[in-house]
Parts: sequence; structure tokens; C-alpha cells
Amino acid sequence: MSATTATPTTAATDPPALHRRLPLYALFAANAISLVGSQVTYIAIPWFVLVTTGSAAKTGLTAFAEALAAVLAAFAGGAAVDRLGHKRASILADVASGAMVGAIPALHFTVGLAFWQLLALVFLRSLWDTPGTTARSALVPELCARAGMPLERANAVIQAVGRGARLLGSPLAGLLVALLGASRVLWLDAASFALSAALVGVAVPLLVVHTEARERYLDEIVAGLRFIRRERLLLVVAATVAVTNFLESPLYAVALPVYVKRTFGSAVDLGVLMAAVGGGAMVGAIVFGALGARLPRRATFTAAFIVLGLPYWALAALPPLAVAAVALVVAGLAAGPINPILATVNQERVPAELRGRVFGTITALAYVATPLGVLLGGVAIEWVGLRATIAAIAAGYLLTTLTLLVNPALREMDGRSEK
Repeated sequence: MSATTATPTTAATDPPALHRRLPLYALFAANAISLVGSQVTYIAIPWFVLVTTGSAAKTGLTAFAEALAAVLAAFAGGAAVDRLGHKRASILADVASGAMVGAIPALHFTVGLAFWQLLALVFLRSLWDTPGTTARSALVPELCARAGMPLERANAVIQAVGRGARLLGSPLAGLLVALLGASRVLWLDAASFALSAALVGVAVPLLVVHTEARERYLDEIVAGLRFIRRERLLLVVAATVAVTNFLESPLYAVALPVYVKRTFGSAVDLGVLMAAVGGGAMVGAIVFGALGARLPRRATFTAAFIVLGLPYWALAALPPLAVAAVALVVAGLAAGPINPILATVNQERVPAELRGRVFGTITALAYVATPLGVLLGGVAIEWVGLRATIAAIAAGYLLTTLTLLVNPALREMDGRSEK
């Protein structure tokens, strides 16, 4: 397939180096702002549910609504991202997501917020947020080419920024929830979406991607599935990530909040644990950003994925806070290189005119089992206990990641595609 060109609407003359890099830096900053706000929500909403209902099952149901929306939006939203254009889709998604999360405290402090209304708003926020993430990922290759930055490094920076948001946002969220209450701090997430939209709108150029005539919307969605089916590496990796996300999602969305609420009783401690995994992953991503272009992708990816799940065995013992934090730092360090490698492989192998629908479909496949995972996680904690649930997650994770050692499709990972 021939390479697809993307033409900025700015002048054709070669701009100074800083001017060329500014749009990419603005995208990094927009991600950072949005992710700090999202991390506040990631802690505030499950804590809000636990405080108001005391139910692990309802906490899992809330995470289920968010995850289900993400899967549906990833499948159906990718084609919309391609149609709207990557920049426009990013801005629209941020504005709509901010409105949904802002409605939660607005209702809570005025007419009252029923549990079903909370579920609906969480669902709608995730429904808009996922295409926004897809759109920003689709912008990266052209902005990297403009800035003269290797894809591995840019994707590592994006991951380091995301993990840094967890590192800073998690303890901040825990502290703010403890001081102000879970509902009030959701205003911060709403504001972060507005700032992210403004930054992309002002600093990122409108890129015009040359595409063929439009198909029917459903045909465009199917085209993304057909492309992935032909790309064995993308399909196998998406399937593997789907299984690990199914296992891992209840750990962070349900088990850790329940563990902290029962053992320590403070949202600050939950923020500390989330910061531990975020800090470790930020360091891992930074190290990969410096060395990643010279490392063998397959070996790095496989080793990181296997090591990532090992600290979960320590969590199954329900250890003191310091031990749990160290375990999550190790998990974060291992997680650091995984997403930059996956993003780089996807961006290299998918042509520009298909990125929205293919990236969206890959995201949907990766998270298709997550709604069931978080729902079952909440039920399992109430039925068999917290310790047994975390141990089952650790065992399943180890068995799944060990298959990467013998999967022949991963041999393609070290090749650089020129799609």
C-alpha cells in the first residue's frame, strides 16, 4: 500500500524547529491536562459509590458502565473520527466529555443524583472520551514527521505524560477527595477537558488527509475489522491485551478501592497506590523513550508483560500499604514500555486514512472483555473474598503472558512496516 500524505494547512515554507515541534508539544500538554483530570475522576467516582452505597458490586457496576461505553465508542467512533478529521474529533470529544462529568456534581448539589443517573453520566462520558483518545493518537505520526521526532520517542513521551498524570493526579485526587468530598472534585475533570480542547484547537494545525470516496458508515467500520484480520500481529496482540485487561481491570477499578476502604479507610491511601503504579510506569516509559529505538521490540514487549503481572501475587496477601506501594511501583516499571511499543507498531502499520477506524477497532477489541471483568470482579469480591479474587487475577495474568514466549505472530514485531 502506498504511503498516504497529510498536508498541513499552514504555509509551505519550512518553519523554524521550535515552530515545527510546537504542535506536538501542545498535544503532549493537552494529554497531560486531560489525564490529570481523568485520574481525579478515576478515584473520585468509585470512592463516591463506596461511601454512598457501601457496595463492591455497585462499584463494579459503575466501572462496567464506563468500560462498556468505551468498547462501543471504540467500535463505532473510529469511522466518525476519520470523517470529522482527527483534530475536530479530538476537540468535540473533549467538550462533550467535560459536559458529562460536570453534570455529576451539578445534579448532586441541586436536584440530587440517583444511582442510575450516575451510571448514565459515567457511560456518556466514556462514550465521548474514547474517540477523543483515538483522534489524538491518530494525530501523532504527522506531528512527529513535522517535528522530526521518532515515533518510539513520541509514544514514550505520551505514555510518560500519562503515567506522570497518574503519579501527580492520584495523591492529589485522594487528598482533594478527603478534604472536599468526591463529588466536588469532579469539577476539576470537567475543567481539564475544556483546557485540553482549547489547547488542541489553538496550537495543533488542521491536517488534511487525502482519502478515497466515502463508503457507507457501517462499511467503514467493517473496513477497520478487515484490515486487522489481515494483520496477524495486530489481531494477536489485541486478543492478548483483551484477556489481560479483563483480568487487570477489576484489580484497579474495584479490588484496590475495596482493599483501601476496608483496610485503611482513606482515599488518600488509594491515591498513594495509584501514584505508585503511575510513577513506576512513568520511569519505565522515560527509560524506554531514551533506549527504545535500539531495543528489540519483541523481547522487550514480552519480558515487560510477564514481569508486569508478578507483583499482583504480593497484592493477594493484602499487605501493609508500603509493601503494596512497592509492588505497584514494580508493576508500573514493567508497564512503561508496553503501550509505546504497541502504539508505534500500530502507527507504522496502519495508513493515515484508516487510522481512526483501525485504532478504534483495536481499542474495542482490547477492551471488549473489560466490562465483564469489572462486573465479575465486584461480584467475586462479595462471593469469594478479596484475597481469593486478587490471587485468581494474578494466576490468570501469568498464564496469559507466558503464551507470548511461543506465539509466532510476535516475530513480526521487530520489522518496521512502511504502510
